[in-house]
Amino acid sequence: PIVDSNGLIIGHTYGPTANDFWQDYNLSTCIDVTGRIFEDINYGGGDGRDYFESDNSAQSSGWSAGDINVSGATVELYDNNGAFITSTTTDATGLYIFSDVGVGDFSIRVVTETVSSNRNSNSTNPTPLGVQTYRNSGTSAITNDVGGSEPEKKDAGPNTTNANLSTLYTNDITAHSVTEITLSGTDLMDIDFGYNFDTVVNENDSGQGSLRQFILNSNVLDNTNLDQEDTPTGGVDFPKPASTEHSIFMIPGNGVHTIEPITVLPSITDTYTHITGYTQEGSSQGTIAGRTNTIELSGISVLIDGLNINASNTTISGLIVNNFRSGIRGSTVRDSAFIWGNYIGSSPDGLTGEGNSSEGISLQRFTSSFIGTNGDDTNDENEGNLVVDNNQGIQIRNTEDVLIAGNVVGLDKNTAAPLGNRFNGIFIRDATGVNVVGYNDNSSGALASNFRNVSSGNGNDGLRVLNSDNQIISNNHFGTDISGIVALGNRNFGIQVQGSSSNNIIGTDSDGNADTVEGNLISGNGAGIRLQVNGTGSDNLIMGNYIGTDITGNAPLGNISQGLDINTFTSTIIGTNGDGIRDEIERNIISGNTTDGIRISNADRTIVSGNHIGLGEDGITAVGNGSRGIFITVGTQDAIIGYDPSMAVSDPDIVGNKIHHNDDAAVAISSSTATKNRISRNSMFDNGAIGIDLDYDSVTTNDNGDGDSGSNNLLNFPVFDLVTLSEDSILTVAGFAPMGSAIEIFISDNGQNPNPLPSSYTNSFGEGHIFFFEGIEGSADDADTTIGTYDNDGTGIIMTRTQSRFEFVFDIKGLGIDLGTLITATARDTNNNTSEFSNVVEVKTACCTIIMTNGYIRNIPRP
Repeated sequence: PIVDSNGLIIGHTYGPTANDFWQDYNLSTCIDVTGRIFEDINYGGGDGRDYFESDNSAQSSGWSAGDINVSGATVELYDNNGAFITSTTTDATGLYIFSDVGVGDFSIRVVTETVSSNRNSNSTNPTPLGVQTYRNSGTSAITNDVGGSEPEKKDAGPNTTNANLSTLYTNDITAHSVTEITLSGTDLMDIDFGYNFDTVVNENDSGQGSLRQFILNSNVLDNTNLDQEDTPTGGVDFPKPASTEHSIFMIPGNGVHTIEPITVLPSITDTYTHITGYTQEGSSQGTIAGRTNTIELSGISVLIDGLNINASNTTISGLIVNNFRSGIRGSTVRDSAFIWGNYIGSSPDGLTGEGNSSEGISLQRFTSSFIGTNGDDTNDENEGNLVVDNNQGIQIRNTEDVLIAGNVVGLDKNTAAPLGNRFNGIFIRDATGVNVVGYNDNSSGALASNFRNVSSGNGNDGLRVLNSDNQIISNNHFGTDISGIVALGNRNFGIQVQGSSSNNIIGTDSDGNADTVEGNLISGNGAGIRLQVNGTGSDNLIMGNYIGTDITGNAPLGNISQGLDINTFTSTIIGTNGDGIRDEIERNIISGNTTDGIRISNADRTIVSGNHIGLGEDGITAVGNGSRGIFITVGTQDAIIGYDPSMAVSDPDIVGNKIHHNDDAAVAISSSTATKNRISRNSMFDNGAIGIDLDYDSVTTNDNGDGDSGSNNLLNFPVFDLVTLSEDSILTVAGFAPMGSAIEIFISDNGQNPNPLPSSYTNSFGEGHIFFFEGIEGSADDADTTIGTYDNDGTGIIMTRTQSRFEFVFDIKGLGIDLGTLITATARDTNNNTSEFSNVVEVKTACCTIIMTNGYIRNIPRP
């Protein structure tokens, strides 16, 4: 008999000599070990899955049975002392076999770098590297060893020197996939190993299981029939649409995991790639203030970018990205990027700045993309980004159909303290089509508040628009916290528009779709809205906004300078367009600002209509601006303040501005070249100076012949010599006015204008509080077409002035005019030059009626 070292008979010798024998092995020496190497293609995180579950999952998404088998993988066998015995490779069915092993303890190792993917390849370089998700010991399934032994270390290569297993373990290298088995007399089957190519299991710069390797793998492998598990057992419940490749973060340990790339990461070049930290256990979606992000991508050099998007249909979510040049960047012609749920430029807690040296998020030449909420009414409240402490927060350039929505830009995650981007919060440059900042009323999202950007606390502008047409800026807060009650202003402007930028909408588009929620809150900034000097744009709309108040519209939260500063841009509409369609919704509340409500310079054809300027949203509360309501400087011509005949609506309560409670004049024009500016049917009340001030020098006395020049050509104001009311409510007004001028007659406010009244003045000069009549001097309605003279225009400057006379008679039933009512008026010539307000005259009773020879009725007052 032949015995082994343990005394077991393993065979016999037969024949004439000792060398002539055959071995009749004991069954215990004829033990085979078999297993299968497979790819769990649809692994979605959590517990690893066995062959059958993985195969069924793959078949459910379009693969055939057995397609997950991995051929050509190297499998090594070691004895119980770690001595190398042999190695083999898997066959076409993914099977390996070690035959006639014998009894005892052994180790089986798979060389992970030899495990290939069965998914089709988009390219031949580099070779994808996977990580272990599952192994079996022969007695139990190991499902919680994702990444294998010490996944932070590099896996050893094939053992080509027959080295002892122990030598494969060093400070930097390990054997990831090792299963210990015990053989006791029967074959051992199903010693299987599963792998996946989308799983990130370490914080390493590169190599198996790193973020860099995921990007390389996703770039190489296509997504056909890919459908990762949405609700993995033991993992994070996270939706993963089919045919999109999602990073599966499974880094061991609690807390924040920081990845610090040594060199620039490869660009994302494969379509339908999603890098998401929300697959990491411990991360959780939520609002910007309520989420937990635990995957931090932090640069060790501000000279390289964080993530580079060079493919369409790319999504980045649930990350903290800081200390790079640009945090997330895309600069090629692509579409359908979706960047949501990230902290960009902050610490992991969202309370401290760790900014990127250039942009937090930058997309160039992209279309149909989303930065923040995508507005599909699914998870919208959790999709906004926090973008802080970068040089520039969010920049889009040469883009079309990009929605920037639901983000906090420049404040901490609670919007309680500034973490400003050093330049602009949001910057739109050279747009090639319509982009939306804030609410997109074409989205299906039900809650407009989910679209609202808060861009505050930034070093320059909350939003800058440069050389871009047709942009929509809607439902945002520029300069306040999320509540709209606390001022945390942008240092420069809430919104600044520059260059050749036309047809942009700031506020409501008045299309009948959610118009009441589309206005912006623009308060607490250095100034509210600026259309910059030397801009060449036109036809921009500023409608439905609160500028200088809190979110209620009835309390001041002023911009430090003016509410609006309109320069060189032409045909801007501020407020309603008077087309009879939702005009009142187009009203801006421009109140509570430290200096002027609106300043206009060299901006021809500006229309300012239907606004509350110095008045709260409720039309009652005084929220005055600290200087003028409207101040026209330097050369502006053909502006319209209030009503214009081109409008479909003439009602002064709709198209007229309510300019109340400001500390200086309601409307002042300082420039001698600012002419042909129409000021019509507005309500001016309780302002600190005269209602309309031409040349900004208080009341400008009338001259003889009206031949002087200056603001609005210093058109002479009307002078009343007769204002009477008969018992049958017939009001007669008569006096002097420029020939052919339109005379607008108002009920005056009760204050003295100027205040205090200069000692030489014989009259106060009204602010027209309530418009009630317009007549044309010399028209058929004018009962007096003669020429006359008067000496005193109310300023006490005595000189003979020759002027056309006027007299109008009309029924004032229901207008609230009675004896003692104060009346004032303006004149407007055929070029729309509008005068200052006239002297204030009290309505007096008439004693008799005289029928004039020309058929007009004239009431003569009692002496």
